[in-house]
Amino acid sequence: MNKDYVVSENGDQMVKVRSDQVMNNAGGYVFTVNDQTKMLRFLILGSENGSYYVGKDRKIANTMNFLKEFMATEEGALQALELALDVKANNRAYKVDPSLLVLGMALASPFPQINGKAYEYMGVMCATPTQLFDAISYARSFGKGWGRAFKRAISRFYTEKEAYRLSYAMAKYQSRNGWSHKDLLRLTHPVPKDQQHLILYRWATGHDDINDKLFGLVKGLELIKKAEDEETVVDLIDIYKAPFEVVPTEWLKSPNVWRSLSTNMGYISIIRSLARMAMASVMDDPEWVMFLSDRIKDQSSISAMNVHPLQLFLALMTYKNGKNEHGREWAVSVEIVDALEQAFSMALKNVEDMGLRISIGLDVSGSMGGEVLPGISAREAAAAIIKVFQNCGNLTINAFSHNFKRLDIQAGDSVQKIVSRVSGMMFGATDCALPMIDAARKDEFYDLFVVLTDNETWAGHIHPYKALQQYREKINPNAKLVVLATENTEFSIADPSDSGMLDIAGFDANVGNIITDFIKGNI
Repeated sequence: MNKDYVVSENGDQMVKVRSDQVMNNAGGYVFTVNDQTKMLRFLILGSENGSYYVGKDRKIANTMNFLKEFMATEEGALQALELALDVKANNRAYKVDPSLLVLGMALASPFPQINGKAYEYMGVMCATPTQLFDAISYARSFGKGWGRAFKRAISRFYTEKEAYRLSYAMAKYQSRNGWSHKDLLRLTHPVPKDQQHLILYRWATGHDDINDKLFGLVKGLELIKKAEDEETVVDLIDIYKAPFEVVPTEWLKSPNVWRSLSTNMGYISIIRSLARMAMASVMDDPEWVMFLSDRIKDQSSISAMNVHPLQLFLALMTYKNGKNEHGREWAVSVEIVDALEQAFSMALKNVEDMGLRISIGLDVSGSMGGEVLPGISAREAAAAIIKVFQNCGNLTINAFSHNFKRLDIQAGDSVQKIVSRVSGMMFGATDCALPMIDAARKDEFYDLFVVLTDNETWAGHIHPYKALQQYREKINPNAKLVVLATENTEFSIADPSDSGMLDIAGFDANVGNIITDFIKGNI
């Protein structure tokens, strides 16, 4: 018997009850990331253990071991590549890197059939130059050489695109991970299919004999680079519908340049660029503040783009904070804040009502007052999630730390009202098993448990995964559990071998859609 853990039916959370558990920062035992889950979850979530980590996966070494083992055979490599193609082509992933990583490994595979499939799929899986650069970087890191078939596959990225589309792509995405269009064109020598493609190839490789023949966004890029005054830059942005990526940094300090850029921006780009515009003093103009406010709270755009409310919540809190993680500050416009708050409420209508009975357990321990992102506390992030779920089904909301209490939160309550409601509550130890324990004791039927915490569970006499198992045995065998830990740690509370449990570590705009897809069985 392994002497490192205690065999127990339930087990105090500060007692190790399974060999694959480790001690977290609070002294409680939780599950570590391991290799027991499926390739599909890795491709969709970016983690092979059924957990979604905001930002870079901290367990990349284990991920690589998992991938190498999975793709060690021709059959496994083909299965991984086909899954990666499906996930990428159907926009099922929340991170694109996992699919590109699999593509890179397939490109470098020792199996010729896998190489051939990877060459064939590059055109679909590498929709932008950035994705192409990343796939090549991965392939080269796995030892891929510059064979003729590899060069032909790369060449097709350039030869198969219509000239004006290619012009836009080459101007907007010029380099990544040490690769540029100049590098790839010189390595692969694609044969231009017409004069326009020849012009683009010569431009990218540094030839100036075609400057007077440039067209599309590459022409706009070159003219903007040579512009000597703000008025010219603004005119060129308007003419070429230029994105900010082609505008030199010195001009991005100009409010007039940002005003011109914003007239061509889509809805998501607008809300992501508010801080940049504020730092460029765009908000000093009341008329432009009104223009931006109207764009932000445009119900038709919010509906047409199916904007998730968490995207707007993050934009709101980031802008409202008045400074970024680098210490750069901006003046906050009350009108813009008000527009973002209205847009958040409008976007709640985009949340699908799945007709489920949902139990939300909100951790109200003292540690939830800490920041998860600049200007956003764990309590605020959890309150925003509650607002989202109020539109998702029949909701019961409970507060817990070492105790458990039903919360009376109304549909019209704002995020800040929810935060105020729980800020003075029973701070104490954290027991993430309490939502399932309480529901089982009261014989309450739920389809889904959502635990909102900072992931430092340690109190109580039963592990959360075990509490769910017991609830299933007594009440609902199909009950699922989502543990959304707003603090991005490497730990997992859910059982990684249970397809009905999901961990989310950290907080970003994807988490709402991830939970929805998990409930539907898409993850």
